[in-house]
Amino acid sequence: MPPTSSSPPSVVVAPSPISTTVHRSAPSLVFHEPEPPPNVVNKFNPNEIVRDPGRRKQTNECALDIQDKVRMEYMLEGPMQQDLPSFPRTLFGSVKRAFSKSWYKNYTWLE
Repeated sequence: MPPTSSSPPSVVVAPSPISTTVHRSAPSLVFHEPEPPPNVVNKFNPNEIVRDPGRRKQTNECALDIQDKVRMEYMLEGPMQQDLPSFPRTLFGSVKRAFSKSWYKNYTWLE
């Protein structure tokens, strides 16, 4: 059955996706760069590179902008291979074992 009224269909208007609300600008914030902790190295000095892994600064103890330089310097120095007259022995089961200096020749990457 056709509609009996001749009025036009109602139109629903969706809200606009663009906001017309005026926002006040927030006060400008001033950001101060944090000072690095006192144990962080800020400048690269190749003379301060220590080969011994037990004594040298870790790469993450250096400022971010010099970490790659420090890492590269450590790699250029090559592995630190201790030259002890004898290495300490450790008990494994019933046998005492020790590191062998000859392994440095077979495995050059050892440190």
